[in-house]
Amino acid sequence: MLTFGVVLTTLGSLLPSIMTRFSIGKAEAGSLFLLMSFGILASSLVFGPLVDRYGYRVILLARRR
Repeated sequence: MLTFGVVLTTLGSLLPSIMTRFSIGKAEAGSLFLLMSFGILASSLVFGPLVDRYGYRVILLARRR
C-alpha cells in the first residue's frame, strides 16, 4: 500500500505535465487514476491469496524454470 500511495501522489503531481505532453484532457487524465486503481485491485485479488498460502518470499522470488 505504501507503493500505491507513492505512485498515486507522484502521478497526481505529474498530471499537468502528462496532460500537456500527450495533449489529453481532464477526463482522459482521470482515466489514468481509474486504470491504475483497477490494476491494483486485480493484482490484489490474484496475488493476495497466493501470498497468504505461500508467503511473501516465495511469491517475490518466484521465477520460471
